[in-house]
Amino acid sequence: MPPAVASGLLTTESFTESVKAQLENGDGEKGELSYIGLSGIRDVFARLDEEGQEGLLRRLGILLKSYSQGGDAAAQLADDRFGLLHDPNLDLETVEGQITEFVRHADPKGVGVAVKTNTVGVESLDLKGEDAAQAIVYSIQQVAQAAPGTDISKVLSSDLQEQVHKAADKIAVVKSVIASKEFDVAYQAIVSLEDRAPHHYEALLRMQESGPKMRQFEFVCFAEEVGQITEFDLAMCEKV
Repeated sequence: MPPAVASGLLTTESFTESVKAQLENGDGEKGELSYIGLSGIRDVFARLDEEGQEGLLRRLGILLKSYSQGGDAAAQLADDRFGLLHDPNLDLETVEGQITEFVRHADPKGVGVAVKTNTVGVESLDLKGEDAAQAIVYSIQQVAQAAPGTDISKVLSSDLQEQVHKAADKIAVVKSVIASKEFDVAYQAIVSLEDRAPHHYEALLRMQESGPKMRQFEFVCFAEEVGQITEFDLAMCEKV
């Protein structure tokens, strides 16, 4: 596969920061966030030489940027999937058609790819400020981190609107637990192998039975993914 940089598009990290900044700003039209998957693109690239691969990616990059808000709100999230922040009135079928033609024309066998899109209407989510931004960023990460070779149609076939709402709800729960310090701490002794004397203790998170129905591992992993782990670490230090 050619390097993602050949597309000239933003990386996942740069894209999430750009989207987050726009959402947290709160001014102007938020637009829509669409994910675009190209099923079969790896097979096409396997039939191209390096120059052909980079040329195709470059053309796709120019196309997606031309449709993005501000001309630079498009990203290559993985080999076969892209992110696009765009005007709500954009006709995605037109974009899909152009991508299909680009790839079919470049493919030596003329097979091309199957294009799959899914859109999160940011304005229709009725989420505001930082929580909305973190929920959207979580959605981007989930699409970007799907295992290589995963059927892209399955990655993009779920109800992304519902996923973002659920993520926002979990973010609110995590923030509430951190702010109230409504969690317990278990102390695990770390002992010397020579004399079995305690050297120090690990402080481990334990969720309260009366609290949210999240396991410790799930809570910590989600806090990391939505940028709340530093706040949790500080809360844990204070609790200890």
